[in-house]
Amino acid sequence: NYGWPICYNQKIHEIGEAQGTSAALQFAKATIIKNRPYAVIHFVMHIIGRDAYYNTRDIQKGLAHLPPDALEPENFLNYDGYKHGLFQAFFYENRNVEDNLALYQKACPTLELSAPKLDTASYLDPVSYEENPVENCFHGIGHALMYAKGNDVLKVVAQCEELPRANMRYWCYIGAFMENSYLHSNFLYDEHAPRPFVKEDAMVSLCRSFGDEEKTSLCSQYVGRAYWIMYYPDVQGALKQCHLVTPEYINRCMRQVIIYPLAGF
Repeated sequence: NYGWPICYNQKIHEIGEAQGTSAALQFAKATIIKNRPYAVIHFVMHIIGRDAYYNTRDIQKGLAHLPPDALEPENFLNYDGYKHGLFQAFFYENRNVEDNLALYQKACPTLELSAPKLDTASYLDPVSYEENPVENCFHGIGHALMYAKGNDVLKVVAQCEELPRANMRYWCYIGAFMENSYLHSNFLYDEHAPRPFVKEDAMVSLCRSFGDEEKTSLCSQYVGRAYWIMYYPDVQGALKQCHLVTPEYINRCMRQVIIYPLAGF
């Protein structure tokens, strides 16, 4: 039933307006986290996070509403969408601000952003996602910039490219390409959300448009996922779509197709 994500979004917004952010989070924990898969939980958390930001106009005050166990490994992914929602509202509100580094510093106050560009960095630090502040923060920023920039993934990738460190750029790209794959859904997203780079080929032409290996590889891994989301539940078609990407990235694409249906819906 494709109606239930939209129904939850409306319900959670109403609770937030009437009873506040904590009540909306409690409802999500009691009702949605227990009964619905990760993809639905994640996008409901976007709504709560955006509403929380507009109530406080402060990311850190918004984060203070999270329950004490929100960062525990078994809970982290459920609440990750809440932080994405806070970031979405913050970057949308400040979409015309020219000092991007100042915005990143407000979003990620514990990270050092003033260093010169470094092109050597460990992308996959030997810690879990919730313990890796660079991944945690800039993955969220990539998602949020999509929301702020009307889902124009090329503009967002160009903005990610300005970040001072290689691992920051890497995770920002990941967030942008992942968000673009979600836009291929006809029921998780608002039907009126802009979709300038949603095509029938499910990101194949987009990924081929990049001139460097890093962006091409990171984009390509979401081709099969985007196809599966668009033509749900055609897993075989998604795996075939992966064979349209640059050959060395086919396996990376296929892994996402296998992983996401198991965890996402």
